[in-house]
Amino acid sequence: MNKIDKIKLASSYLFVHLSQQWVLMSGLGSCKPSLVCALVNWQCNFKCYFCFHPYYGKREILSLEDWQRILSQLRSWLGTFRMNFLGGEPFLRNDFIDILAHARKLGIMSGITTNASLITEEIAKELSKLDLFSVGISIDGIKAETHEYARGCPGMFDKAMAGIANLKKYCKPDMKIVIRTIIMEKNIDEIIPIVNWIKDWGLTGVIIQPLDYAPILNPVPPPGETLPVDFEKWIKTYSENQVKDLNKIDILCDELIAMKKEGAPILNEPGALEIIKEYFHNPTIRIAQKCQAGVQNFMIVPNGDVHTCVNTVAFEPIGNLKTASPKEIWTSEKAKKTREDIRKCERTCLFFSHAKRSLIDKAKMFIRYI
Repeated sequence: MNKIDKIKLASSYLFVHLSQQWVLMSGLGSCKPSLVCALVNWQCNFKCYFCFHPYYGKREILSLEDWQRILSQLRSWLGTFRMNFLGGEPFLRNDFIDILAHARKLGIMSGITTNASLITEEIAKELSKLDLFSVGISIDGIKAETHEYARGCPGMFDKAMAGIANLKKYCKPDMKIVIRTIIMEKNIDEIIPIVNWIKDWGLTGVIIQPLDYAPILNPVPPPGETLPVDFEKWIKTYSENQVKDLNKIDILCDELIAMKKEGAPILNEPGALEIIKEYFHNPTIRIAQKCQAGVQNFMIVPNGDVHTCVNTVAFEPIGNLKTASPKEIWTSEKAKKTREDIRKCERTCLFFSHAKRSLIDKAKMFIRYI
């Protein structure tokens, strides 16, 4: 991204942030979303023990033509903006590169989230032509057995590492490669080594988050789902992977904060790391600030439904892109009601960034990512 594009994006985001804060605090007026993401498919080639995606099976998804139309509508409505594509595992779609290419053609600044196992040299060469602003990659252990335990697929650690190496080899140096790591019982002693590995490999940084307690606190499958798994067994496995020694969490978070202050490639702000510590001690912790998800998020799921909260069980979709444009959905009465409901929400929530990230924090993230 050149300097002019960066200035345009920064100016746009500053205005959007101010309008979002007004709507958030007053409940009046209008704003546009700043976090746009698209789940392009349900399927995944991993079987992570904490995720339902491997069990979804065949479901309706938007076609390439649908995505081309939707991306054009988003560009017309939002102007200069950035967008993240994920799944499932997005590279299971044969036309995923075509979706990204259309986004680039429209001037949309695109990022992707992937497990990297399918990023061959050929795929990396194709991605190098698309001017992606970032690639987020899930890595949960510095040891193969740890990562593969969490992700449920033997042999995938080496494939993920090969995928990262291919990105470094073929993509432009200014493309951000961000590792995403979940803290759990199995890998708590590998978090610091992961940070050091990221530094040694010259990657952008790591985003760390705790394993969500929500399925344990409210152990029911999503409504309407018939999953080909033993749900009680799934919950048992999930529970067993919560960190048992909370003193380890305190020591880890304090060390991460100290490392960040020394310049380590940790993208969480110190305040967010403090909240992770609090969360492990008290999973029912309430966030003091109003949640910003309702004014920030425009999340498209594979069938075209649009959500503002990532908790798709708690809040219904605000519309579907097969029957309405992004702007029509965002400005609908249903969307306004959902925003007000989210503004008042007091649920226990893993996604602290929606409540805690200030303008200064966002500016720091912007500089690191862009």
